[in-house]
Amino acid sequence: MLGTGLLAAQLVTEVRFDGAAGPVTLAAGESVVVTVVVALSPHADDTVQGQAVDVELVLTASEA
Repeated sequence: MLGTGLLAAQLVTEVRFDGAAGPVTLAAGESVVVTVVVALSPHADDTVQGQAVDVELVLTASEA
């Protein structure tokens, strides 16, 4: 989840699980590599220079 503000509106995010889109289901003891890519939109202008944004990654586990 991205924060709010000018920079957040200009970011593009992608989350992959072992290279695939989620969600994923794992067996007990199984693991997966989570890759998070956050990129600046090619349409962003100079107004985002020097800006910062909070990024929060929340993973939820549940029993099936």
